[in-house]
Amino acid sequence: MLIALYFFFVNVAIPQIGVYAQALLEPIMLIVITLAGIVMIFGAVGMKISNNLGATVVGGIFRAIGYLGRSLFQGIGWVIRNTFRMIPSVFTGSRRTFNELGLNAWLSNILATVVVIVFIAIVI
Repeated sequence: MLIALYFFFVNVAIPQIGVYAQALLEPIMLIVITLAGIVMIFGAVGMKISNNLGATVVGGIFRAIGYLGRSLFQGIGWVIRNTFRMIPSVFTGSRRTFNELGLNAWLSNILATVVVIVFIAIVI
């Protein structure tokens, strides 16, 4: 599922978003990059620009980029953690179900292992 979602974003969503974003944001990004450069140069020579609109905008953009990156990594970590937390319950539940259906313990363990492998394959 994650692989299919990845291919959708890489092949369909991101190229289309990129075309629209390039057309809409190119002039704005030039202004933002210029303002960021000016703020950095002023900071390098010791001038502090604290109540300026350019510094506020540039600081907000940098904070937003940091927040998006941190949220992305936290989301990926959450998916990985919860997937591995679900593996014991998937294994135990499927093994119990196979035992209740009348299969012997050895075959139930093998089938439960197959179920866990399929579960991981679906998630990935």
